[in-house]
Amino acid sequence: MGLTTQRLNRLVRDINGQSALEVVHERLTREACRRLRYIAAPVANLASEMGFDDAAYFSRFFKKRTGQTPLEFRAGSGPV
Repeated sequence: MGLTTQRLNRLVRDINGQSALEVVHERLTREACRRLRYIAAPVANLASEMGFDDAAYFSRFFKKRTGQTPLEFRAGSGPV
């Protein structure tokens, strides 16, 4: 893209008030929620498909973002 990390973050923050990393994490969380709701594959498979090398790291990431583990989310199909 020809931009420094600082410049990219400044542009993204000006547009939607979040850092570029936060935008990526938000999108990953939404996709994880969608997959947990509609795809019956094991959480480890979904984590791998989404680029997480470690299912435990994915579970910690997901819980930090949503307040629920992936299995709790799937069981309750809670809002996020």
